[in-house]
Amino acid sequence: MKNGQPLLLQLPGIGPSLARKITQAFGSEEAFQAACQDLQLAPLLAIEGLSERRAFQIVHEVRSAGVPPLPATDRARDIQRELEELIESYANTTHGKRYLRLLPTLRDAEEIEASAKRVLEWRRRVEALDRPAVARQLQRLGPLREPGRLPSTRRVLLVDDEESEMEARSRGLDRWLRIGTMSALASDLPDDALVLDATSEGIDDAGTEAPVVRARVSDPLWKLVPGSSLEFLRLNRGCIEALAELARLTGGASRAGEILDAPADAAIDGTKIREAAARALAAAQAELEKRLGSFSLSGLQVLELLAHGSSKLLDEASDAAAQAGRAVMKAEIGLLLDPFEPQLPLRLDEELLADAERKAQSRATELAFRSNQEAARKVEAARPALGAELERWFSFDVEFALGRLAADFDLRPASSSKRVKFVNAVNLRLRREGPVQPVSYEVGHDNPVAVLTGANSGGKTSVLELVAQLVILHHWGLPVPAEAAEIPILQELHCVAPVRGGDAGAFESFLRDLFPPLVRPGAKLLLLDEVENVTELEAAGRILGVFIDEVARTGSLAVVVTHLPSEVLAHVKTKVRVDGIDAVGLDEKFNLIVDRQPKLNHWARSTPELILRRVHSKAQGDARELYARILQLWQKGPPKAQRPGP
Repeated sequence: MKNGQPLLLQLPGIGPSLARKITQAFGSEEAFQAACQDLQLAPLLAIEGLSERRAFQIVHEVRSAGVPPLPATDRARDIQRELEELIESYANTTHGKRYLRLLPTLRDAEEIEASAKRVLEWRRRVEALDRPAVARQLQRLGPLREPGRLPSTRRVLLVDDEESEMEARSRGLDRWLRIGTMSALASDLPDDALVLDATSEGIDDAGTEAPVVRARVSDPLWKLVPGSSLEFLRLNRGCIEALAELARLTGGASRAGEILDAPADAAIDGTKIREAAARALAAAQAELEKRLGSFSLSGLQVLELLAHGSSKLLDEASDAAAQAGRAVMKAEIGLLLDPFEPQLPLRLDEELLADAERKAQSRATELAFRSNQEAARKVEAARPALGAELERWFSFDVEFALGRLAADFDLRPASSSKRVKFVNAVNLRLRREGPVQPVSYEVGHDNPVAVLTGANSGGKTSVLELVAQLVILHHWGLPVPAEAAEIPILQELHCVAPVRGGDAGAFESFLRDLFPPLVRPGAKLLLLDEVENVTELEAAGRILGVFIDEVARTGSLAVVVTHLPSEVLAHVKTKVRVDGIDAVGLDEKFNLIVDRQPKLNHWARSTPELILRRVHSKAQGDARELYARILQLWQKGPPKAQRPGP
């Protein structure tokens, strides 16, 4: 509650209706805010009409309300976004990716320590798993989909009266079934309909040829329309299979197997009586022809045939043929059925077969319905547990992602301190691209400001980026890519990148980025990368000199990368440590050979000096002497009054 208005109504895009739904889902606005901090989002994601994307936007807005972000400049925010993208890439589900985009900024040392320990425990668990196999199954997970609700003329619910019909419609059953009284529907029942008899007395089966199953209007949907549950199983089979496989891979338990063991939707099909009858006729005719092949009548038998239309021998042959046909029917469809007309020649009794087919189809429909009911019962019994399992695996995906990240980059916990110090740390962006030289560095305590010098393309900017990465990861409660590290808990992180062009607008923006943070309360770290390019060298030196003195006075920390340390230090009153990244030489193709490890209290050799030395070594005569005089300028080093302290 703020200014008498609930927090939810202060968030953009949330009106009274959505705010009411959210409050009802969590019980209170306070409970919702607590759930946002813990990222317990299941009730929010279950709100009808609220997309997962929008739900996570709301959570982000709630979590960020009143909590100042750590990055305070565009470059710092860019580095944070790059880290977010890296971490997000380790997640396998949409839920996990969005969750990892919402890692909270922590400013309590105990919270940070506890969070980093959890991540290292997840790393230990992850390293014991078949990571590719687990990742493949996690990628199959997604929100459980509900089947479409379409009415069917093949399912009919018979009720006593209009009152019962209204009760059924109020439950939404008309979205699945035709509903009405016998008098209203009897003349309009399809031949393949299934009648669910919910009348109080029960209808006479003789009143309809359709299969009839007793039911109640109050029966659950799965019992009245088992196909709804089986369609749920069909739509979500891949996800459910993944739940079962994840439990197997991690040694856990799952009820997904119970659902997968439920039979598939039983086909409503007759017993194919007509096809069996055709094969029975062929068998009967073959038997009759075999007997008639040696058939001969005596004079007395001819008289008998003329008098009665048949004879004993002919009847015996006909009976044997019919018996052969019945045997085929029994073997193929399990029914002892004589499908022939009574007289010769042998013909199928079409009326009898049609009646048998209707009855068999009716019975098959009823059996299929009851089989589907049993399958639907199993599905519905396991569905609540299935939803809970899915939520747990979504949470596991976050743990799995952070555990894999920690394993891949050998992340280790940093301690909270008043300074930045790290040993053998690696820049994560560069590490993803290939092997990278670990570096160690520090700033703080007796040296709150460091000036970093060095050769072009020597890695000075990468060191600044690495410092920012370590700070951001630590404030997310994550271990860092270093053998050991100390990180201060900050209110603001400023990364000021080079500004090209040098027009008045760029210079004004530079000044606004540089000095206002120093008059705000709270610990700050400022990382400046060749900002002297913004204006004339003399002006840049004076501005940076005042900036460095003010950083030291306010207790903030700063690392300033510059190619002009002499111009800057000429205007600094406080003691400043100068560090350097050395270019140790050039190969025969003039490619720079760099030791990317910053050396403390070291004035680095520059790239132009190295090239000049190479040209000098190959020159002759007066030109060589001229190059030598230029080299003497580098040997003077920094101004004596501003040499770095021990």
